[in-house]
Amino acid sequence: MNKTTYLLTGAAGFLGSNISRSLIAQGQKVRALVLDGDPAAKSIPDGVEIVPGDLLDPDSLERFFTVPAGEDMIVLHAASFVTVVPDWNEKVCAVNVTGTKNIVDLCLLHNVKKLVYVSSTGAVPELPHGTKIKEPERLDPDLVPGCYQKTKAMATQIVLDAVQTYGLDASVIYPSGICGPNDYGYSFVSQFITDYARGKLPAGINGSLIPLMYAISRTA
Repeated sequence: MNKTTYLLTGAAGFLGSNISRSLIAQGQKVRALVLDGDPAAKSIPDGVEIVPGDLLDPDSLERFFTVPAGEDMIVLHAASFVTVVPDWNEKVCAVNVTGTKNIVDLCLLHNVKKLVYVSSTGAVPELPHGTKIKEPERLDPDLVPGCYQKTKAMATQIVLDAVQTYGLDASVIYPSGICGPNDYGYSFVSQFITDYARGKLPAGINGSLIPLMYAISRTA
């Protein structure tokens, strides 16, 4: 029976650190791609093998994907550049779109057993009130607002195209705002819920994401 290595991006983030913690508790072998010098790396649990690297650095990604012969690889791509600013940002595009393409290319090159991509509900177009929303056959960045949402739609389609064209075994999940235990960075969603419960949000305005409403109402 082949051993399995879980390759995890975004391990220093809230979601990624919880994923790695769960896998380690199950006795799985976990390898995490972490930006060199990232202070959030302290939230990664003991037992995770850390590989310094960058989604935009092919050499570090190749090291990340190099495992002992005979081991299967399951890739969990949870890393992304999150922003509530709607204006187009090339850095956000590079990390979310080019970074995902790099991961997909290496998954195909190394014949990984499985890829799980963490997309976002923001990549799925909203429909008129009262209309059921389901995952579309193709994700169109022109149908969603904001830089983050557009780049997640583009990145998700890269994954889906690899499934259709090259037979990549991949799954896409579409989380919304995430909060819960081990949120050491006190994320926007956690801040929003906590401040709302304490009556600290006297007003809100429309925005591309709830955190935008939070940030503006805090400064009002």
